[in-house]
Amino acid sequence: MTKAEFTFENRLKHDDLEEIYSELSDKFPYWDHTLAPSKTIEVTFPDRDPGYYVVEVD
Repeated sequence: MTKAEFTFENRLKHDDLEEIYSELSDKFPYWDHTLAPSKTIEVTFPDRDPGYYVVEVD
């Protein structure tokens, strides 16, 4: 699994995956399945508990 750390000014809710994907596109413009065979990434939130979410990248 490829880990990518992100910091957001606003606290995110579970339905904010679109913002996460947007941030991913900015940071990883050449993202593809060869970088993450499991097609998942770990997104960390320093100000949240449990502090991370594992999301699937289509």
